[in-house]
Amino acid sequence: MTEVEKAIPPERSADTGKMKQQLRDITRFDLSTLAILAESYLFPALFGYYAYRSGLFLYQKADFLYEIALRLRADGGFTVQYLNFVSRFLYYGLLLIFNLLIVWSLLIRKKLRRKPEGALELLLPLAGTFSYLCYSIVPYLPTQWDLPLTPTAWRLSLTAIGSLLNLCGVLICCLATYDLRRSFGVFVQVRAIVTRGLYRYVRHPIYLGYLFMFLGFLLIIPRLYNLIITLLSVGFTVGRALLEERKLARFSPDYRAYMEETPMLFPIKWR
Repeated sequence: MTEVEKAIPPERSADTGKMKQQLRDITRFDLSTLAILAESYLFPALFGYYAYRSGLFLYQKADFLYEIALRLRADGGFTVQYLNFVSRFLYYGLLLIFNLLIVWSLLIRKKLRRKPEGALELLLPLAGTFSYLCYSIVPYLPTQWDLPLTPTAWRLSLTAIGSLLNLCGVLICCLATYDLRRSFGVFVQVRAIVTRGLYRYVRHPIYLGYLFMFLGFLLIIPRLYNLIITLLSVGFTVGRALLEERKLARFSPDYRAYMEETPMLFPIKWR
């Protein structure tokens, strides 16, 4: 203890510590409140904009899809370009539904039981939700990062598998969001526990859908930069799931019982 600290009366020192704690509590409360307000009012508008962009893509490319169908009949087979476009068209259709479901879920949510606490419970979910923004820096990456990871001869097969994984992933996200409905949230928080639908089989079906999509994108674009972005996205998603697990298990006895009966990400019980 320094001489200055010794000179401070015990009562004043205690008051100072109490004021510091109150200041920390107020700051934490304000950040959490701000996050919940953003989730309730800003995020519906944001995901509504994403739905609009998906719908605009479908509208603009509908005629081109018909033209591709005519070309396929004439050419007698798929090419990588045709397969990419058809899968993107279907993907954007499901993505439109997914974003509309998110908007609907955010607008009809049940009362919050426990707010996010601490920067990690706010920042990690944001990183996981918007990890796709990493693709915007791809043009600025070193050319060495554009290294292909697979032979060119595999491209059609990998595109087909990746497109199927993408479609399965976004379909899982749509179904799981519908199942979650009024308990949906972006940040780490506690709401009513859901065990219906896909939640009977895994505790985080939306994140399982994300993992399918990450792997699908990697197979469609098997480049070094995409592998790095995929690993980051998977890390954010798994970290987010673990944070939610810890918080829900801490404050919800129902969730602790649910954890004992239901696997976390994959519908497999490890013995």
